[in-house]
Amino acid sequence: MARKQEHCGNGDVNEKNLVQSNSIASDLSPGLEDDMVDRAAVYLTQAVEYPPLTPEAERALVRKIDWIVPPMLLLTATLGAVDKVALGTAALYGLREDLGLKGQTYAWAGSILPIGYIDFRPPSIFAFAPLDGFLEAIIVPGISLLIAGFYKKREQPPRNAIVFSAFSSVINGFLSYTVGRIPSPAPLRLWQYLFLIVGSVSMAWSIFALIFLPNSPMDARFLTDEEKYHAVKRLAENKTGIVNKRWKWNQVIEAVLDPKTWIIFLFNVAINIPNGGLITFGGILIKNLGFSPFQASLLNMPTGVMSTLSAFIFSSLAARWANRRCLVTMLAASVPVIGSIIVYTLKRTDIPAQIIGLYFVS
Repeated sequence: MARKQEHCGNGDVNEKNLVQSNSIASDLSPGLEDDMVDRAAVYLTQAVEYPPLTPEAERALVRKIDWIVPPMLLLTATLGAVDKVALGTAALYGLREDLGLKGQTYAWAGSILPIGYIDFRPPSIFAFAPLDGFLEAIIVPGISLLIAGFYKKREQPPRNAIVFSAFSSVINGFLSYTVGRIPSPAPLRLWQYLFLIVGSVSMAWSIFALIFLPNSPMDARFLTDEEKYHAVKRLAENKTGIVNKRWKWNQVIEAVLDPKTWIIFLFNVAINIPNGGLITFGGILIKNLGFSPFQASLLNMPTGVMSTLSAFIFSSLAARWANRRCLVTMLAASVPVIGSIIVYTLKRTDIPAQIIGLYFVS
């Protein structure tokens, strides 16, 4: 009995010490959180310490996060890209003819979407046109930061591959199928229905994501307090932190002067130039092979499937071969090169080969 009372007494002392330490951390945390220390570090100083995770429990925690965060980010990234893909489909349903987009005008609409409407809207477009790109620019870096805030470094490549897969082409194909079934005559043009559907769904999802998409494990409503603690604790090996709002000019200068930053920048520019052309003109190319607008929009769907599969395969290889990522990048880049060779060398009358080549290019 004495031992039991002694044990309880020690527990009371430990609990008292924990409360005191949490109180001290609470007094210090506002300044630290706002200026110097990562928010996750402050969270760990205030949280009750739980026993370490077993490997099985950690896998279960990761699976629980996988069922919530990546699907929400996938839909966010998809809706952020589907309007660009929808432009090519809208061109099949009369957008160019209705708006008088001829020659380079349509090409500019594909490069900078709002510019295609400058000649057909009030002068206020000059104030709001840059806003579209400004708001969408945060999608890719924002999603990358969220993934880094929930997963270890070795876990991130497959999740990035899934989230940033070109699933928008598949979604756009289903939307195109739906729009193509609208009976004629209709109050609006078919391409207008396409943009109305995409815009309405994007607006509704943005409100839902604003409320339910967590910024970090500390804000995840679907995690218990113990799961939040372990979700943060397990990321310590990343040595990158999770949330830190302090702007550090020395890090900015270091990033700007780092040659790798500019190499990655040039790499992204190089791959997005042909990618933009395929998004804008892919459906038109397939239509010019002798298909109807409805058939061309459906035949454009496999490009998204190919992109999704290739992104997952090569990202998995990059995660497995950590020291051979440049080789994986070269292998991935060789696939569209092969597709370009097929499209360029084979006869235009060889329709199946031309379509397969376009799928490889995608």
